[in-house]
Amino acid sequence: MKKEFPYVVGCPVCRDGLLRAFRCGQCQSIAAICDDCESMWADVESVFNDPHQDAQGAFPKCCHCESTKPEWEKLDVDDMAEAGLEPFITDVSA
Repeated sequence: MKKEFPYVVGCPVCRDGLLRAFRCGQCQSIAAICDDCESMWADVESVFNDPHQDAQGAFPKCCHCESTKPEWEKLDVDDMAEAGLEPFITDVSA
């Protein structure tokens, strides 16, 4: 069975993907990244509250530290809760 991961909102750029929370392996910051077009938002709460704002970057470059090889970690429900982001989970999917 595939593991399910939470998503924040649907992607306002491609309208096909879902924005999921990822942690940068270099700076440990969290960003919302579309699982389809790879557009990126630096603030999960902000994009949850206003999903029509412009993206601030694109995978793989971190929009926080600008690392081009950050080794992104997709956050599960427990990781998001630990980071204080549980209120911004819309649902979960594979």
